[in-house]
Amino acid sequence: MTSFTSITKALSRPKISIINRILVVDVLAIVLTILFEVYKGTLSGIDPLQISLAYSMIAYFAAFVLLSRNMEHVYISSAYRLIPASDTKLYSANLLSA
Repeated sequence: MTSFTSITKALSRPKISIINRILVVDVLAIVLTILFEVYKGTLSGIDPLQISLAYSMIAYFAAFVLLSRNMEHVYISSAYRLIPASDTKLYSANLLSA
């Protein structure tokens, strides 16, 4: 049988890729918005925190949706059924890797 840790490592790679892409877009949006506020001259002391929180809420929601979609894809995919593991082990490893 396949070990639980090897399944978890294999299932976590696409999730890490998804999160990295979301973080890059989030940081880019925050930096561009702050630079635009500086260019306009309307940046106050609390604005960077407000901008970061606003974009991060959107990023967290997008991450939740994309990770949920990825988890469901793994659970119903025929390719992952070729792994010699029980349904419970596959589901638990997939959930733990998220």
